[in-house]
Amino acid sequence: MKLNNELISEYAKKIYGFAFSKTRNVEDAEDLSQDILTVLISEIDKNKDIENPDAYIYRICCYTWSKYLRKNKSRFSTVPLDDKFSVCDETDLFEDIEKKQLFEKLRHEIAYLTKTRREILIAHYFDEKTSGEIAEEFSLSPSTIRWHLGETRKELKERLNMEEKAIYKPEKLKIHYTGNITLDSLLMQMKKDVLLQNICIVCNEKEMTIQEIARKLSVAAIYIEDKIERLVYMDYLTEHNGKYRTNFHIKDTKCVLSEIQFILDNIDPIAKRIYEFSCEVYDKLDFAEEFKLDKNKIVADIVMLVTELSWFMGCEIIHKNWCNPPKRKDGSEHWIFAYLIVDDVLNCQTEYDNSTFEYLKSHFGKGIASQSVFLNKVKVKCHHCDTYLHDVRNVEEYQLVKLQRVNKIIENGNNVSENDKHIISGLVKDGFVSVKDGKPEMLIPYITKKKFKKFYKEIKKMYKNSGIEKMMVDYILRYGEFMDKFVPGNLSEENKLHSKYYRSGMTYELIFRLIEIGLLQMWEEDEKQSSLFVVWEE
Repeated sequence: MKLNNELISEYAKKIYGFAFSKTRNVEDAEDLSQDILTVLISEIDKNKDIENPDAYIYRICCYTWSKYLRKNKSRFSTVPLDDKFSVCDETDLFEDIEKKQLFEKLRHEIAYLTKTRREILIAHYFDEKTSGEIAEEFSLSPSTIRWHLGETRKELKERLNMEEKAIYKPEKLKIHYTGNITLDSLLMQMKKDVLLQNICIVCNEKEMTIQEIARKLSVAAIYIEDKIERLVYMDYLTEHNGKYRTNFHIKDTKCVLSEIQFILDNIDPIAKRIYEFSCEVYDKLDFAEEFKLDKNKIVADIVMLVTELSWFMGCEIIHKNWCNPPKRKDGSEHWIFAYLIVDDVLNCQTEYDNSTFEYLKSHFGKGIASQSVFLNKVKVKCHHCDTYLHDVRNVEEYQLVKLQRVNKIIENGNNVSENDKHIISGLVKDGFVSVKDGKPEMLIPYITKKKFKKFYKEIKKMYKNSGIEKMMVDYILRYGEFMDKFVPGNLSEENKLHSKYYRSGMTYELIFRLIEIGLLQMWEEDEKQSSLFVVWEE
């Protein structure tokens, strides 16, 4: 279809409707309509083929409206920025708008600019300020402002001619830490904030500018600038010459699978010895009398405690200061590392033994997780069953408060109030407590600080002559040598050391290895709510 006077006449009423919807004023609507018609008439001589008249004429309306605004900006100060700022230089962009849908793409690209360049660009092209006026506002020299404008124009033109890449698919991180944090810390927020996680993910392999991060994530720079600033403040990101790099270890699928294979190849001797030692502890400290629970469950809890103890003591023998966490600017002291949560990890078979994938398949959905929570200045540590390589079942502070309350009722033989009955009912539903003859009973080991000190002291005394320490030191040395190739080279030496030797999951894979070789028994489905869940106050 060709553009002609008849076609323009057909659209005259729609054009006036568009003009009035923008200006909300009869006189301005008439002026704007006349400007639009003038542009359309000037295009008749070009004899163009038009496939979609609606879209074609609408683009001309938008283009003319943006120019009209610039001439009359004092009377339209409340108009949205999208309407005001639709072109980036003084040339006639009509052809580009028609052929490349420049308007939408330009808005898209401007959103990726850093804060300084966005504001300079808008000040120059929308507010029509001179380089000198902008320089005074930004406390920069006029030549610097002109350089920013030139570089920004060049970058926008390059980006407008580039083909769009595939849209970024957000990933998720499972985040761990050692040390202490506050409940309102950035780290706790990052566990739930996928955008914070993905900023760290894209900066993990190489340094990136804010614009590169924004474009990679397909998120406007304005939405990530504050987050990046906070990540740098906490030293989770480092900044060098305007580029950012993740400052902690993110384990990818290759690293995770390689670790599992290493464990399967090396863990049996030490797993068996820790199990034997845990049975000795169970018998000597009379846990059967202390907790009216199945021996299989209690021994599994002791195995986890002993494994964690032996790992950390072994690391201290190898590197005395390996675990001293850095001080963060919010007052906390902690190390942080993470791994990518990969839902299709079982489809990644390329170079690993079948045993590695059989191990994952046989225990998928039966993994174990660990959690530490600070409660009334007391650290409460929990181990429990959960989904392997996926989000853990969170133990909330309110649940731990209730567990503390019910444990005191049981220990002191207190009467149960109406409020206590409500608390107990919730914990029964969670699988942590049962009621017998109107009195609550714990379904999980709950060890008070006093009892924990007593048990821990006895366990450490027995541990000295167990032979586990030598076995664990040898295992850790081989593990550290194996892991060295996966630790990012940009980390500090202290950070590398911690990343190489800290492993949160060894304890739980050791448990499942003991189940595989028949020394421990897997729990029935209805037992898993309380199995492998021990709370102790440190």
